[in-house]
Amino acid sequence: MSSLSVCLMVKNEELNLRDCLRSVAQHADEIVVIDNGSTDNTVEILTEFDCKIIYSDKYYFDQARNLYLEQATGEWILAIDADERLTSEGMLGIKKFINSAPEKVMGSYLPFYQYLGSGRWAYIEMMRLFRNHSRIRYNDKKIHPSPRPSIDLLGGVINRGLYSPIHHLDSLEGKRTSNKREKYINLSIEEVDDPGIQVLLGNEYIAIGEYKEAEVNFQRVIMSSAPEDIKIRACIHLAQLHVLKEDFDKASNILNSIDTNNPQFQSKIQSVLVINYMKAGLVEKALNSSFMAMEKDPLAAHNHLNIGTIYDQLGYPEADKYYCSALKLNPYLEDPVIYGDGDSPNPYLHQNLVIGTNLKRILKSKEYSKNVNNYST
Repeated sequence: MSSLSVCLMVKNEELNLRDCLRSVAQHADEIVVIDNGSTDNTVEILTEFDCKIIYSDKYYFDQARNLYLEQATGEWILAIDADERLTSEGMLGIKKFINSAPEKVMGSYLPFYQYLGSGRWAYIEMMRLFRNHSRIRYNDKKIHPSPRPSIDLLGGVINRGLYSPIHHLDSLEGKRTSNKREKYINLSIEEVDDPGIQVLLGNEYIAIGEYKEAEVNFQRVIMSSAPEDIKIRACIHLAQLHVLKEDFDKASNILNSIDTNNPQFQSKIQSVLVINYMKAGLVEKALNSSFMAMEKDPLAAHNHLNIGTIYDQLGYPEADKYYCSALKLNPYLEDPVIYGDGDSPNPYLHQNLVIGTNLKRILKSKEYSKNVNNYST
């Protein structure tokens, strides 16, 4: 059985930390935490969960992440933040994966639900799970450091398709999102030679309404020699910018021109087309793209949710079936926390993949599920 170290960096996270640790503690072999100079009750909470604590306030926040890799003893690392959560099912999925992963597989992308408020979310991939290897380290970046470059240098394979989603609640908590924008933009500009960070910089510019600057950054990545998956992300975000600007034809043309065999990207492309078509009033096209998106990624909850929402608009009784499957895939759909107000400006807002979410309607669909199960038994 492969062992798992859950690793975090924290500073003054007493409001978030306990829920985060509860979500992973049962299935973690150890929890290693860098405390970056907390002055609240963060350390006391870490002690409650018997975490291995490393005290370090000498580094800019992200730059100290390699410290927990040096102290972790598990064969695999799961890196999370205090405002993130996993479900028990998600943690079990990770344990199953690391116990059977071929030696050449050195990391895995995980789905990432970035909640935006009003029951909406962006759905991205982040590489948060990787082997504990002496040559796998975060790169030396002032913002968004990543272990991926070191895995690439080792010739390691990075897995996609593991459905153990991370649920990120940052945008729902006060001004945690909007207060970061200026700092994140300035740091991204310093690291703009990295095409992945340049894509993220484009999203930052969208958040503050600088659409021309955003498009320039996306186009530079698209025309560069960046890895193909990064160029595809730039194309998708450029299309989402055009959706935001209501340039629906431009968005469709970009999305339909992307050539990829990756099912997660194929699903994402269709999901963005769903939003595009719905805003353009093309409901039947949106429904068709929703089914295409679900075919490529049947585990993405928004694909099921969008079909249910469109079926409701069209008056089709099958809507309940898809609401239920969406709820099964994402239990946070019945948690009132995701229906609050989201903070803005937010670089994820334009990446929303949810047509609309009605908590009362979602909960009503559970009665349908009970009735179907009772009938079948």
